[in-house]
Amino acid sequence: AFPEIFQKKTSLPKKY
Repeated sequence: AFPEIFQKKTSLPKKY
C-alpha cells in the first residue's frame, strides 16, 4: 500500500 502511505504522509493527490 505505497500510494496509501504516500497520500497520508504527503497528503497529496494521486500521482503514480
